[in-house]
Amino acid sequence: MNDKKSNAPLIDTLPGRRASAATLLLAALVCATTAAAQTAWKPERNVEIMVPSAAGGGFDRTGRTIQKVAQTRKLLEVTSSIMNKTGGGGAIGWAYLNQFAGDAHHIGLCSPTLLTNQITGSNSIAYTDFTPIAQLVNEYLAFAVRPDSPLKSGRDLLERMASAPGSLSIAIGTAPGGPNHIGVALVAKAARADVRKQKIVFFKTGSDSLAALLGGHVDVMATTPGNLAQPLESKQVRILAIAAPRRQVGDFAAVPIWKDFGVDGVFANWRCVIGPRGLTKTQVTYWEEVLSRVVGSEEWKNEIEENAWDPNFMKSEATRKFFESEFAVARRTLGELGLAK
Repeated sequence: MNDKKSNAPLIDTLPGRRASAATLLLAALVCATTAAAQTAWKPERNVEIMVPSAAGGGFDRTGRTIQKVAQTRKLLEVTSSIMNKTGGGGAIGWAYLNQFAGDAHHIGLCSPTLLTNQITGSNSIAYTDFTPIAQLVNEYLAFAVRPDSPLKSGRDLLERMASAPGSLSIAIGTAPGGPNHIGVALVAKAARADVRKQKIVFFKTGSDSLAALLGGHVDVMATTPGNLAQPLESKQVRILAIAAPRRQVGDFAAVPIWKDFGVDGVFANWRCVIGPRGLTKTQVTYWEEVLSRVVGSEEWKNEIEENAWDPNFMKSEATRKFFESEFAVARRTLGELGLAK
C-alpha cells in the first residue's frame, strides 16, 4: 500500500510534465524560427551602388570592384548596377541615396567630404542622415616635391611651415575645407605652425595639382599615394612623408611617415559604405556579410596593392563610432581654419 501511494503522485504528474516539455519545445522552435526570419533579409531585385563621382576615378573604381567581386563570386543572387552621381562635392549623390529610406537595395560610397560639407555649410546633409554599413580602406595623405626642390626631407617642410608660414605654396584638391585641406592643417598644427598662414592652392583634381607641381607653379603637393605612384617610379617627384600611422608597403615602403620626424601627423582619405536612413539591423547584417567576403577576396587584395590603399575593414557599429570621432576632429580643425559654420 505504501508503495502504491508513493507511486500515485508520480503517475498523476507525468501528463503535466509532458505538456510542459512540449510547450518548452514549441517555444524554442518559435524563437528559432523568429531568429532565422530576422536574419533572412536579402535583396529581391537589382541592387544599386551609388558612386558620388564621375566614372573613371578612384571612387568609381572602388564601387565597380565591389560590384565585380560580388557578382563573379556569386555573393549576390540578384543583378547589380553602378549609379554615378556627380556634383556638389558628393552632395548630389548622397541626396539621391537618401531618397530610398529603408530600402537596402540601394547603398553608396562616402568619404570625409560627407562630414566636411556639413561642417562648412556647403550643404545640409549630415552623416547621421545615413545608415553606416562598413569602412573599407584608408588613403593616407602624401607630401611630394620636385626632385630639384630645396626641401630634402619632411623635417625641412615642417621647419618652413613653422618658421616661415606662407613661404611655400602647397597644392591640394579640391576645395577649401575639404579632407586634404584638413590633412595639411593637421600636419602644420603638429609642427606648431600657424594653420591659417599656410599658402594653400586649390585645384579641381589631383592630376591638376600634379601638373602644377611638375610645371614649377607650386612648391609642394599633398595628395593620396596612388596619385604619385607613376611619377615616383619615373623619378618626377620625391615624397617627403606620408601622413600614416606606420610605414606603407610596396612602392612606398621606403617613404618616411611624419612620426619619423617626431610629429604625430596622421590623416586619411577613407572610403566607407553607407545606406539610406532607416535600414533595419537585418539589412545591415546582410551587407556586412557581403562586404566582409568582398574585402577577403584576391581581387580586392589586388586593388589594395595597385592603388596603395590601406585596408581597414570595419562593420556598422564600429563605422558609426568612427564617423563620430572623425567629425569631432574635422569640426575642430575647420574651426581653427575659420571655415566651420
